Parts: sequence; structure tokens; C-alpha cells
Amino acid sequence: MLLRSSFAVLATTALLLTAPMAAASSLDAVKAKYIETWSSVNSFKCDIHIETSQVDEEAGAEMDMNSTGNMQALRQSDGSFFWRMDLEMAINMPAAGMEIEAKVTTVYDGEFVHTVMEFMGQKQVSRTRDHEKSTVPIGESMWEGLEEDTTLTYIGEGEVNGIPVYLVRAEWEEEDEDAPAGGAVYSFRQDNALVLRAEIEVGDEPGTIIMTASNYDLAADVDESAFQVEIPVGANILDLE
Repeated sequence: MLLRSSFAVLATTALLLTAPMAAASSLDAVKAKYIETWSSVNSFKCDIHIETSQVDEEAGAEMDMNSTGNMQALRQSDGSFFWRMDLEMAINMPAAGMEIEAKVTTVYDGEFVHTVMEFMGQKQVSRTRDHEKSTVPIGESMWEGLEEDTTLTYIGEGEVNGIPVYLVRAEWEEEDEDAPAGGAVYSFRQDNALVLRAEIEVGDEPGTIIMTASNYDLAADVDESAFQVEIPVGANILDLE
């Protein structure tokens, strides 16, 4: 259960991390600058690093996961974004004496969210038909989604690796079963409005996810072919609605 839920959380939270925002002393000012910034972004690429620590209290199992990879996205004519994230994961489950290496590619092509996983000698492909939350994380619509699903609070200033940042906390509704986490703190650069770090509190299976993004290219050359999913030979295919 830990492994399956973590794969689902990673895609959503990584997308939240890559949204550019701006320095401001109030949420209204942050929102205004956010919309302004995204209006000129038609494509981007960035590197992503994710450290996950979770505990399944019922089973008494712990899991640590270190993920490294990249993300790219391309705006479509209707204003939405197609996106792709490629991650290599190192997963450690001490109680079971297991160390697992996995490769995960997640692609949103406007209709489906496809996930291609290769781990422990297995290949699995799943796809979920686009729904309301699939189009929220990137672009101007992300802010609308956060306002709808969370309570946002501007909590002040700080630093990440010596770089001044503004801090915003998001609290998901407790009754929201689809919420990726119990709460999160996002660190936004003061000089160029990009997110450097997100620390996310995992809800039903206690733990944290700490995500960082770097090497942003907000005018990247992204080809449509990046969003064509290649299904590995011999993969199990799951169609999830």
C-alpha cells in the first residue's frame, strides 16, 4: 500500500512544485503575480528531486524513497498543458529487508494520465481518463484548484540554500479523500518567483515528501512527441476510469 500510494502522490505533488509564483506580502499579491507570470509561459523543463519518508502504522512498515528526474510541459491551443515526468527511484523498506530500484514515467496527453512503471522485473502501464484534477496543477488553473481544494496562508519569509524565499502554507480539507497530503509549505524565490522547495505532510500514512526543483527553462524546446506513451514489451496494462 505504501508503494502504490506514493507513486500516486509523487506525480501530483511534483506538478504542484513546478508552478512559478512571485514575491509578495499577501496572498492577493502572490495570486496576481502568479497569473501574470504564467501568462507568458508556453513551455518549460526542470529537474526534480524528491525525498519521501512514510510509515504504515497498521502494518508497522517504513519506507524511504529517493527520486531523481525531470519534467517538461507544453501549452496547448486551449490554454491547458500536456506534461511528462520521468523519475528514477531508489526505494528502501527496512522491515522487509527490501531495496528496490524503479523507473516511472507519467504523461498527461489531454485525455489520459498514463503511468509506465518498471520495477522488480515487472512492467506495468496504467491510464486514468482525464478528470477535473488532471488539468489543475499547471498554469493559471492551478491557483483556481488550490483555492477550491485548500486553505492558503502566507506565513512569511525564509531561505532555501541561502536564497531568500516567501513561504505559503496549503491545508487540504480533512474530508477530501483525493487530497495528496494533509498540508504543505511552498518556498518561492523572491527574485524570479520560482518554487525551490515543497515540504508535504502525507495524510493517511504519516510521513513527509520534500521536493526540490532546479535548472528551470521557461522557454524550453518541448516537442509534441514527448507526450506519446511508449508501452514496454510484455507490460501489464491497467485501464483505470
